[in-house]
Amino acid sequence: MPDEEPPVTFGPGDYEAIEAAVMETTRGRWFLREYARRNRTADTEAVLAAVARLEKKIADESTARTMDRIRASLLDMAGAIEDTKADIAAPSPEPPPPPAGNEEAARRIARILETLRFLEGRIRTMIALCDGDEAPPEAAPERIAAGFAANETTPAFLN
Repeated sequence: MPDEEPPVTFGPGDYEAIEAAVMETTRGRWFLREYARRNRTADTEAVLAAVARLEKKIADESTARTMDRIRASLLDMAGAIEDTKADIAAPSPEPPPPPAGNEEAARRIARILETLRFLEGRIRTMIALCDGDEAPPEAAPERIAAGFAANETTPAFLN
């Protein structure tokens, strides 16, 4: 059973009397200064740790809000690309007459479709990263960027 001390009550002048007794000696003055320094250090460390926790929480919440906005924008872009691809692929009720230079138009349409596929792949990869997932293998940057030359930031078909 632990030793229990009886409750001690001090009067208003007791603190001053004890302080004066301790302050009479060099060792007592050193003790009080050291005690105060150690308490300040412990308090400072506790406050700094609390501030660091608050900063991390705020940063995490801010990052989450930013990632949510980016993800929503990416989903909108992916949807627009899908709609555009569907519009291009949809048969028209009445085929238009073949224009002059049909081969050039076909090349341009093929280039647009290739660009849309590239953008869609990059957007899907970014969405996966926003969700905290690793990029799916089919959306790996090497496969998405098949049209890239070495050290380029845009695929060759966009140049």
